[in-house]
Amino acid sequence: MALVCPVSDLRNDNSVLEQVSAGSPVYLSVNGRVCYAIRDIADDEVFEKAKAMYPGNKSVQ
Repeated sequence: MALVCPVSDLRNDNSVLEQVSAGSPVYLSVNGRVCYAIRDIADDEVFEKAKAMYPGNKSVQ
């Protein structure tokens, strides 16, 4: 299950970062809309490898 927290929770309670693990990103919302994702570095490496294999990788950000 995805964890969605207000971005202000990072300011007030760093335990949000403890919730991040491989395969379980934490999504941060601003004004009720999800805007950011915090993911485990292992997940990020997999994402970067997949992005590099995409033929139009210059437009993928």
